[in-house]
Amino acid sequence: MLDSFGRRMYRARWAIVAAWLCLFVLASIFAPRVTGILRGGGYTIGNSQSVAAYNLLNKTYGYRALTFTAVFSAPNGARDQLKVAATRFRVEAHRRFGHQLTISQPITTPDGAVVFERVFSAPQEDLGSHFAGPLRELLPHGRVRGYLT
Repeated sequence: MLDSFGRRMYRARWAIVAAWLCLFVLASIFAPRVTGILRGGGYTIGNSQSVAAYNLLNKTYGYRALTFTAVFSAPNGARDQLKVAATRFRVEAHRRFGHQLTISQPITTPDGAVVFERVFSAPQEDLGSHFAGPLRELLPHGRVRGYLT
């Protein structure tokens, strides 16, 4: 199938080149008008409902954005250590980053198998990704395991 398609394209190669040149000329006529329609600077529409909701949430909650969720898990025998590990993570992160980050109190799932903390920061251009490496270093790696999402 591709063999016959390739043969047809080869036989019509000059017609294909001419068609592409016509398309290029046509596009170059309309290209200068694009700058009046499109603009740079982001992926949002200034008056959309999502932007209004985002602005309202930021205003209501002190201009903090959810950056990460730190998740702590452990086997059955070590579940009592989950809150201790989460609290230690929060204290160390606060010591290291000060007021750049706000970390919620530990939240335990109903079955007690997982504890998580939400990590907030001021809205960032890189969505706070520069915090990822240093925060991962603070996570436990023993019986209690920590993950950053």
